[in-house]
Amino acid sequence: TLFRSGLPECFFSFFDLGKEFNDCCPDAAPVKDQTIKSMAEYLEISIDDTDNDFGVWEVTTMANTVLTLLTEPYNHAFVGPETVKYKYETGPCSKSEAVDGETVIRARGLPWQSSDQDIARFFKGLNIAKGGVALCLNAQGRRSEE
Repeated sequence: TLFRSGLPECFFSFFDLGKEFNDCCPDAAPVKDQTIKSMAEYLEISIDDTDNDFGVWEVTTMANTVLTLLTEPYNHAFVGPETVKYKYETGPCSKSEAVDGETVIRARGLPWQSSDQDIARFFKGLNIAKGGVALCLNAQGRRSEE
């Protein structure tokens, strides 16, 4: 597809640092409560968040976290990366399907004619779960701009 044209497959996979950290340090706080800073503090990595350039200290701290997990005493192996989904599965999910309820994006000002597929296409690469786009209705039962 056009989305994948010309890029190697490694651009369409990723490791969730929070999950990998939790595998190495199961006694730390749950994944949903972890931040870059809390992971670094747990691993006793010094943090220099005085750099005002957008995202610089965060990226540096994430890289140092990965390097720490790769070495003693953790010796973590990053295997089985997650894959970026580029196709949205439409339809509601059943009660038996697990859905990650920890992340919600509320979008406002959407054109009223937007479909769930349009919204999923816009957020392509975020791995939206099947049935993960909800369009709000106003009091009259028509789509609102959310």
